[in-house]
Amino acid sequence: DVIFEKIDRLTRSMVKKILKEPLLNLKLLNFESEEGLKKLELIKELFSLNGDIVDD
Repeated sequence: DVIFEKIDRLTRSMVKKILKEPLLNLKLLNFESEEGLKKLELIKELFSLNGDIVDD
């Protein structure tokens, strides 16, 4: 369906733009430094990546 494809392209483009800077910053983190490890812990907490189950 043409409309679906247009919406899909638009959505993918928006997500790409939104995530570009955060992903670049994540790639540039030095995980061997104290500051880098603190930022990593914050990211894990923000996105519930610690394996903890969060109730809605």
